[in-house]
Amino acid sequence: MDEVNLIVLGGFMPIVPAWFCKKWTNKIINIHPSLLPAYGGKGMYGVHVQEAVMAAKEKYAGCTVHYVNEGIDSGEIIEQWKIMVDYSLTPWELGGEIYNRGIEMLPMVIGNLAKKKY
Repeated sequence: MDEVNLIVLGGFMPIVPAWFCKKWTNKIINIHPSLLPAYGGKGMYGVHVQEAVMAAKEKYAGCTVHYVNEGIDSGEIIEQWKIMVDYSLTPWELGGEIYNRGIEMLPMVIGNLAKKKY
């Protein structure tokens, strides 16, 4: 297992132990449904993120692929995609839009990491 090139969490929510993060520094990635560092951290998952984005009257929402470290959503940002917030949507519907962007973005990021484009 020491020859691991990349670990993709793909929205995994449990906090990864520090020892695991340190063993595979810059080899673990995850995706988060906000434009980190905004709306990351404890309690910021699922629809809670878009509720907070809309309550703050943000102009943009989006998703971020980032390296995983010992913190919560605090690793180095690899890629972000943003969309304008459509206030005719519910937070749940906005979250669906963000999810759809994320399922396009994550495989692209994985491919780019494999090609060492970052």
